[in-house]
Amino acid sequence: MTRKDLENVFPEKIIPVTEEEDAVETVSEENAKAGGELTAPEAASMAVPSAVAAAVTEIMRPILESIGTLLKNNTEAMEQIATSQDVIRNRMEALEKQVRLQTPVTDRQAKYLADKARDRARSLLDKKGIDERKAVTKLAGIIKKDVIARYGVGSLREIPRCEYNVAMGQMETWMNGLAVLDIAREARKRAEAEKGQGDKA
Repeated sequence: MTRKDLENVFPEKIIPVTEEEDAVETVSEENAKAGGELTAPEAASMAVPSAVAAAVTEIMRPILESIGTLLKNNTEAMEQIATSQDVIRNRMEALEKQVRLQTPVTDRQAKYLADKARDRARSLLDKKGIDERKAVTKLAGIIKKDVIARYGVGSLREIPRCEYNVAMGQMETWMNGLAVLDIAREARKRAEAEKGQGDKA
C-alpha cells in the first residue's frame, strides 16, 4: 500500500511530504504495476468477488447437501423396488411352472402316447423277427412304465401337458436291448410250443 492509499484511508494522521517524497512514491507505485504486483484498489476490487463467492457457497452448501441426500435415498429406493420386482418375477415364474406341471395331458394325448409305445415295441420286435400281439403288448407296457417313471406319476394321463412332446420323443427313442431279447425269446418259445402241439394233433 502506497502513501497515497494511506492518505485516502487516514487523511488526518498522515504527515505532509515533500514533492521529492511524493515523486518517489509515484515511481514505486508504477514499478509495482510493472512488476505485476497489485495496488491497494486492485486488491480491494478482487477481494469483493471472493467474499461474494464464499457467501454463495455457504448459502448453497445445505441445499446441495439436501439434494445429495435426496438422490441417495431415491437410488436406494429404486434398488429396493428392483429387488422386489425380481423376487415377484421369480415367484411368478415358479408358480407358472408349477401350474404347467400340474396340468395333465388330455385323453387324446394319452391315447397318442400309448399308440406310440405300441408302435415302438412293434418296430423293435420286428427287427427280431417277432410279430406276436402278446409280445408287442408286453414290450409296450415296459416302454410306458419307463417313460412314466421319469415323471414320477402313475399313468400316461398324469404326465404334464407341457411335457407331452418330450414324452413322445422318449417313446420314439426308447431302447432296452435286454428287455427286447427276453420278450423275443419268450415269443419264440411260445411259437415253438404251439407248433409242437399242432404237430401232435
